[in-house]
Amino acid sequence: MTSMQHKFGALDLIRAGLQDLDRARTLFDELHNDGIDDDRMRLLLATLEKACDPDIALSNLVDIIKVMQSQGKDFTNIIADENSFVRLITVLGVTRHVRRNVQPLF
Repeated sequence: MTSMQHKFGALDLIRAGLQDLDRARTLFDELHNDGIDDDRMRLLLATLEKACDPDIALSNLVDIIKVMQSQGKDFTNIIADENSFVRLITVLGVTRHVRRNVQPLF
């Protein structure tokens, strides 16, 4: 049975600073489908409020995970600890240009 805990309400998304709620829901669904567990999803939601642009942080994260998967790499094994994950999300929300600088590292 598929877990539905990753489904966040509109208020949860707004509190995290997300502005495009439909896009955010779509991206969270993608993350869930990519194997990101519910605990990591809740941590992501809580961390997005610390990012300068939560919408960009979420989008950049999804893009990076897609690139890693296309290379046969497992995101959860590379960013396994909570502190690294929080730092990554915070940095990904700084600017649209971060993705271009971070993606080649993976």
